Amino acid sequence: DDLIDFAYENNIKTIAITDKAAMYNTLPFFKKANRAKIKPVIGVEFEIRKCGHKKVSVRLIAKNNNGYLSLIALTTKAWKNKTVPYLTFRDLDERGFGLFCILNTIEHCSMQEKQDLIISLKDIFKTNLYIGLEPENKDFTEIIELSKKTSVGFVISNPVRCLKKEDVKSFDVYKTMLYPKQNVTLDTSGNIHLMNKSELREA
Repeated sequence: DDLIDFAYENNIKTIAITDKAAMYNTLPFFKKANRAKIKPVIGVEFEIRKCGHKKVSVRLIAKNNNGYLSLIALTTKAWKNKTVPYLTFRDLDERGFGLFCILNTIEHCSMQEKQDLIISLKDIFKTNLYIGLEPENKDFTEIIELSKKTSVGFVISNPVRCLKKEDVKSFDVYKTMLYPKQNVTLDTSGNIHLMNKSELREA
């Protein structure tokens, strides 16, 4: 409710939901956004097993109803892996239709491995593949270079962990309490709140 109210009050015309490997909030979000005359965009964030144990994260966004059905099928598939929900490239190849794919994270891979990964995703998603460029990501130069070398466009996105900038510190405290054994360092400088256009330009 707070997200839709905030978007409405700040004249945000389109907003997306991309929970991690889950769609529990999709239907309530869709209904509330429509009532507020805000265009809802439905997606899911998945971990993809590639490059051995290295982390690869993608956001899959439904283009249409077929894409929405694909998200349901892929979410179900991901949770068949009992430890951590994840997908494989075979899963994406079998049920990747009707979707946009935004590549978020490729950790601990060489530049060549990253290029090979993007090409593999491009074989599946064709022109519906994009590289994600987020304000909290400092590798802007590398992302732009990957975009040029693979002929895959990039999109700027603003992953939202909290609504207002003043809430960022509270979120970091919550994160520290949630993962006490990971020694999470508090960082209140991140752009993880819902930014307006001028804030995105400055970021």
